[in-house]
Amino acid sequence: MRRRWNLPTLLVPVGLALLVAVAPQGAQGGEITLFWARNSPRATWRDAEGATLTLGLAKVAQLEVEGARGLDTESVSRLTYFTAGAALKVPFTKVSPFAGLAVGVYHQSLGDDWKIGTLGAEFAGIKVRIADLIVLRGEYRRLQLHGLSGTPFHPLDSRVALGAGIAF
Repeated sequence: MRRRWNLPTLLVPVGLALLVAVAPQGAQGGEITLFWARNSPRATWRDAEGATLTLGLAKVAQLEVEGARGLDTESVSRLTYFTAGAALKVPFTKVSPFAGLAVGVYHQSLGDDWKIGTLGAEFAGIKVRIADLIVLRGEYRRLQLHGLSGTPFHPLDSRVALGAGIAF
């Protein structure tokens, strides 16, 4: 069976390439984090999984690209979204609180019907580095979905995510 390519599938490599291309030469390193998220409203959404690529611009700023996917409580609606954002951080030795803004796109399907749109996000969290290689990350993200082809089937208001990754 031939795989159909859609907009969200194509945006991940393009977003990663753009993030790497615009990163300044003096970048402060970065990390790749896999996360598990608890979505809200809980009556509508199950948990989600995703990944974040973060690049440090300076000791107090970072850029990130993120992708996540989740199902509704009845496993009939799927939401996939990708964001690009910027954040300010407080660079303590091992612990770094951060907060920022992100924009992106989403694809939501319900059976054979689907919708795409844009989204905005505000986020805040904390990262802990262990032995300069392992990164633990906790984050709260408030999301606002805006439909390009009508309103979303199910709104997604916010999420709390916990993740682990590798610093480079």
